[in-house]
Amino acid sequence: MNHDRDLLMKAYEMWSGFKEEVLYKNRFIINHEVLDYIKKMAQICRKTIEKDTILYRARQFSGDEYFLYYLHNPDKTTEKGLVTSAYKARLNKNQQTGFWGFNGEESFVPPSNNLIGDGRANPSFIKYLYTAEEPYTALVEVRPYLGSKVSVAEIRVNEPLVVADFSYDSHDSYKKLDSFEKNLMFMIMEDFSKPSDSDKRSYIPTQYVSEFIKSLGVEGIKFNSSLYRRGRNITIFNYEKCQPIGSKLYEIEDICFEAKGFAPSNQKALLHHKLEPYKMKQFEHFIKQLESMKQNDEN
Repeated sequence: MNHDRDLLMKAYEMWSGFKEEVLYKNRFIINHEVLDYIKKMAQICRKTIEKDTILYRARQFSGDEYFLYYLHNPDKTTEKGLVTSAYKARLNKNQQTGFWGFNGEESFVPPSNNLIGDGRANPSFIKYLYTAEEPYTALVEVRPYLGSKVSVAEIRVNEPLVVADFSYDSHDSYKKLDSFEKNLMFMIMEDFSKPSDSDKRSYIPTQYVSEFIKSLGVEGIKFNSSLYRRGRNITIFNYEKCQPIGSKLYEIEDICFEAKGFAPSNQKALLHHKLEPYKMKQFEHFIKQLESMKQNDEN
């Protein structure tokens, strides 16, 4: 047990030392041992995203309220005494092209590099495509609020993409890493998974890692979502191999949270009422398993 803690502490100190280096000492040319481990992990944990795979990208949508009304009620184009020809034309265009939220250009990376700000993986003025494997993951990643509209675009992969799969504990390649490397991967990907921060300094270490991985010939990074436990995000460097093919518009009706008691440890969990039936089924299943094990022991 102490050995496991020692490995965890070693990984923490190494990653913290690297962040200290790129933040306050050397920014562009670095000789640090963490890069040797990242290179090894990127070689072992490679995954090919096959041609015609569909990924998802979400953006909060703030369209004209009347246009939103007609999107939701296409058969009511004469209500409220409004001039409807422009809305009908736009609605027809949406129906024909399959883009119900943002259009193709708006659903993809911005056209101009001058519009690109700092991101968790990309330095300013450098385009990366941020996607998720599932539409729900893409939706929660933009942290919408009640009543907000979210455009979720389908992004088709037109050519195979080789990415570094750093989504820890989710694939066979991960199992090939030793305990220290797993701890280090966890530390690094925790920083990748963090939601956007107003303090852009926190982006510098992960931006450096992204650029380093890109220099190895890898075309993207896959990592865990911090907002949905089952979710996986993929940041794509070679976005030219992808194409938006459609978008759908969603309205946020509810947001569900589950919070486990932390301190004191015996306090009751906080749970959205919609999750209560699911948690009760989990508990009942657990009791049945215990009863089955007891019967097997008696026999």
